[in-house]
Amino acid sequence: MRWLALTTSACLSQAAYLSYKHLEQRKITRTRSWFSFVASNSEKKEMVNIQLPLRRIKENDKLELIQYATCPFCNKVRSYLDFYGIPYTLIEVCPAFKPEMKSLTVKKKKVPTVRICEATGTETVLQESSQIISLLHSYQIDSKSSETFSSLAVHFRQITENSDDQIAKYTIKNYGLDNQEKFRKELEWRKWADDKLVHVVAPNIYRNFAESIETFRVITAKGNYGYDAYWAKPLTFMATWFGSTFMCFVIAPRLKKKNKLNENVRQSLYEHVNEWVAEVGEKKFHGGDSPNLADLAVFGVLRCMEDMEAFLDMLEFTEIGPWYGRMSKLCSKNSKQTHFRQTSKQS
Repeated sequence: MRWLALTTSACLSQAAYLSYKHLEQRKITRTRSWFSFVASNSEKKEMVNIQLPLRRIKENDKLELIQYATCPFCNKVRSYLDFYGIPYTLIEVCPAFKPEMKSLTVKKKKVPTVRICEATGTETVLQESSQIISLLHSYQIDSKSSETFSSLAVHFRQITENSDDQIAKYTIKNYGLDNQEKFRKELEWRKWADDKLVHVVAPNIYRNFAESIETFRVITAKGNYGYDAYWAKPLTFMATWFGSTFMCFVIAPRLKKKNKLNENVRQSLYEHVNEWVAEVGEKKFHGGDSPNLADLAVFGVLRCMEDMEAFLDMLEFTEIGPWYGRMSKLCSKNSKQTHFRQTSKQS
C-alpha cells in the first residue's frame, strides 16, 4: 500500500512538472508575441491628450508605496502614480515577516500602504487602494492649493466612518458641478473593478495545479522573499509549493463558489473583460482621449496578472489588447518611480 501511495505521488508530481514546463514554454512564445504587439503599437504616432491635474506634489514631499508586486490593489495605486508621473519610492514587502512595515504608525499592517512625508515634517499614512487614489486625485486637482495630505486624510476618514456607505471612498473632493456626470460614470466603473473584476483574478491564476505553480514562480520572482538572505531559498520553495497547493485546492474553489463564477473560470474572466471593452467602445480610453480613474483602476487590476498564463489567454481571446497596450505604454512612459528599495537583505 505504501509503494502504491509513493508511486502515485511520484506520478502526480511528474505530471504537474511536465504540465508546468509545457505552460512555461507556451508562455515564453506568447509573451514574445505580446511584447511585439506593444512595440508595434508604440511605433504608431498616436496623439494622446493627457490632461494632467492642475497641482503637482511638492518636490520636497516624499512618497513611498509599500506593496506586494502582484497584488491587484497595489497595482491600482502604482498605475495611478505611474500615469501621473508622481515620484515615489517602491518598497516591496516580505510577506513572511513584514519588516518593512514595522515603523508604520497604523495598527493594520496591510498593503497597499502609502506613506507621505511632507517637507513640513508631517507624515500621512494612507491605506485602501480606492481611497488612496481618491485622496491623491483630490489633492492634485485642488487648484487653490488649500488642501494638504493630512487635511484630506481627516476628510476621508470622516466620510468613510459609516461602513454602510460604499461610495464615500470613491468621491473626489474637488470635482466641480460641471464634472458630476464624469464623476458618476467614473465612480461606477471604479467600483465595478473592485466589486466584480478583481474577484475573477485569483480563481484564474490558480485555476489548476500547474498554473498555480507557475503563478507562484512569478510572485516569488517579482516579490520580496528575502532576496539574498540565508532564509530566502527555503522561503521561496515553501511559498511556491505549499502556497500553490493551498491556493489551488482550497482558496480558488471557495472564491469561485462565493463569486458565482462559471465552471470554466476563464469564461468569467473573458466575460468581465469584454464587458469593459464594450463600455470603452470606439474610444481610445474610457475617459476619451485620455485615461480617467476608471481606466487606471481596471488597468491596475489586470496588470497584476502580467507574465501569467491567464493574462496571455485574456489577450488572445478578448479584444482588450489595443486598450491595454495604450495604457501600458503611457504608464511606463510617465513613471517616475525613483528606485526600488530592498530592505529584507539586512533582516
